[in-house]
Amino acid sequence: MRTREGRDLWVLVHTEVQGAAQTEFAKRMFQYNYRIRDRYDRSVVSLAVLSDTNHQFRPASYEDGRWGCDIIFRFPTVKLLDYTEPER
Repeated sequence: MRTREGRDLWVLVHTEVQGAAQTEFAKRMFQYNYRIRDRYDRSVVSLAVLSDTNHQFRPASYEDGRWGCDIIFRFPTVKLLDYTEPER
């Protein structure tokens, strides 16, 4: 992809398909994002596809911090269960 100025623009896309509710999922999304960013030194967009059957499992961010040093990582999610109900 090129910017309007004609420069090359790299955006790496990290997609994670999660089939079961897992408490550490958001943390893993963050870890994979920063590992990819660190390795390639490029912007990374992380996307989650949730294919589990738990209506309550909807991770969309990871947060950590101590003594005023905070990490807030948000990522878009798609819950396939939302598209299987008849009224949708």
